[in-house]
Amino acid sequence: MNQNKMTAPVQQHRNGRKARETNTKTRTTILLAAAGICNWLVGEIGLSLLAVFGLPPLLGLAPWLPLPIIGGALLTVSAGLMEEVLECAES
Repeated sequence: MNQNKMTAPVQQHRNGRKARETNTKTRTTILLAAAGICNWLVGEIGLSLLAVFGLPPLLGLAPWLPLPIIGGALLTVSAGLMEEVLECAES
């Protein structure tokens, strides 16, 4: 029996989607996520120090303690700098 049908052209990729590429950036992605979590934690600690040791002296409820406030400010600034570094690393 003769068949006059032509076979369909073979698609290069299944269902027209691109073929999967081996992902070699898994470790990098995990490290960037871990760095983001650490950055968030440092920022939260810094803001907490600023709130706990900064607000009561402003309200006249506690004595002025400069070291925790300076530490909180430094942690908050370092969290901002780490965020900028992470943005550069992702791009």
